[in-house]
Amino acid sequence: MAYNQNGGSYNPGGYGYPGNASAAGQQQAGYAGGNPYANPYANPYASPQASVPPPQNAAPVSNPYAAPSQPQQAYYPAPAPPPPAHVAQEKPYYQQNQDYKTDIGYADEDGMTPAAAPAAAAAGSATATAAHHVPPSGGLSDAKIRSDFLTKVYTIVSMQIAFTGGIIACFVFIDALVRFSIDYWWVVYVLLLPLLITFFALMCNSKKYPLNMILLTLFTVIESFLLGVLCGQWTTNIGGWGIMGIFVMTAMIMVIITIIIMVTKADLSFLLMFVVAGLIAVGLVFFIYWIVGLATNSINRWAVFGIALAGTLVIIAWIFYDTSQIVLKYTPDMYIEAAVSLYLDFVNLFQCLLCVFGAAS
Repeated sequence: MAYNQNGGSYNPGGYGYPGNASAAGQQQAGYAGGNPYANPYANPYASPQASVPPPQNAAPVSNPYAAPSQPQQAYYPAPAPPPPAHVAQEKPYYQQNQDYKTDIGYADEDGMTPAAAPAAAAAGSATATAAHHVPPSGGLSDAKIRSDFLTKVYTIVSMQIAFTGGIIACFVFIDALVRFSIDYWWVVYVLLLPLLITFFALMCNSKKYPLNMILLTLFTVIESFLLGVLCGQWTTNIGGWGIMGIFVMTAMIMVIITIIIMVTKADLSFLLMFVVAGLIAVGLVFFIYWIVGLATNSINRWAVFGIALAGTLVIIAWIFYDTSQIVLKYTPDMYIEAAVSLYLDFVNLFQCLLCVFGAAS
């Protein structure tokens, strides 16, 4: 039990029973408003109602003068700045395709070439168009690259022709080899099988160095010995010097055709249909002549001359076509295909000229 020092009445136990003490005294003692749990540090000069806590389920009173709360904005990264003017903008596929058609001159369905883009759009799409545009030279837009490629191809072909010429010279000037060619004429047919096998293996591995060079060397050796045996058989009609003269004539024709294509840069792709038609026609005529020759057991040398001359003209057109494709459209990794193509053109032209001069003599 305790007495109130402010002059109030007796307070039993100090458990918050009100006496005659003033409000300030009661608040100092912790009995404000009769609440034993009131804040003992409350303002003693405040009214008693200020110390009364609100009911438990009372709704909070909103302040009409408070600033309205702003909803939380979701974070979005700032847009990227536009690229510089010199950087080409990526364009949709259909627009890139349209630029490609415009650049290379393709016509629409109505037969009209698409209109050129404005200067500003053309400047922006130059890089994208260049990425889709394939130059007509098969990627050899640089003159130095094209020159190195052609130098490599014609160096290989020159070595092949020189080796073949040496083997042929041995078979036409050495008597033992001449007799061998006449007595063992069937060697030509024996060499055909390994020649074909080597050729197909070379074409399948044309880009695998050094295997492609090994197969190319083996192919050249087999072809040279096959031609040597054939030329040994022609020696009785033409003679050794005559055969070597035809060999040099064939090489000169190849050089002249190459110079013409190098100077004019003419694309002779249209010759392909004529070459194919000519080969079919000459082959059909030769097959008929062969059947008639077997039936009559006779050989007409003028018929052989005419067929060989027609074949020579077709082969010359074929050389023009192949040389044009190699100079203008072959890529640097196709040097084996180019070398084999020119070498076979030389071989075929040489054989046709042998038949022409052999039949005429």
